[in-house]
Amino acid sequence: MKRIKFYVLFSFAFSALSVAAQMKSDTSPVSFPDSVKLVLEKTRRDDAMLVSEAFLSAWSGLRVDLQLVVQKQVWLMRKKKFPVRPHLLNYLGAIANAVNVEKASASKIT
Repeated sequence: MKRIKFYVLFSFAFSALSVAAQMKSDTSPVSFPDSVKLVLEKTRRDDAMLVSEAFLSAWSGLRVDLQLVVQKQVWLMRKKKFPVRPHLLNYLGAIANAVNVEKASASKIT
């Protein structure tokens, strides 16, 4: 009888710990480039997939102040309910091409 109680108590404690670990991992914040990738991949369009990959690689090439400007502008576009296609897609594609293809300086991007 003691063994059964021990196994029940052990399984209950283990399941509670695993649920707590899942809840903690589910609430971890998503970085801005990852959230952009999720939004663009949700459209399931080839052009959106290309822009998301290009934007991810360009993000690290931007200075921190430009990253904040891009985040603010994307937030404003989403707040004003601009559609992902074409507005957000074109904006992020322009940023990605400016950094990756044109190798534009920070002052030129600004």
